[in-house]
Amino acid sequence: KWSAVTPKCLQVLCSKLSAPSNGAVSGNNTAGSTATFKCNAGYKLSAGGTVKCGNDGQWSAKAPTCVQVTCAQVD
Repeated sequence: KWSAVTPKCLQVLCSKLSAPSNGAVSGNNTAGSTATFKCNAGYKLSAGGTVKCGNDGQWSAKAPTCVQVTCAQVD
């Protein structure tokens, strides 16, 4: 007879990511997967476009936002 209960493997998940305003996110939230962010025309990412879900259930970085691109005024 075994001295303990048979261990079970559980899938590690990171928190679900939401698409940024004026943008989109693709990918999933399982450990080892990568989520990719993109912005709509006229907007750019505030930081890198990808984050990775770690084996600890934490994303490698904070999700970026989409910021409006503004051009300098021409005189």
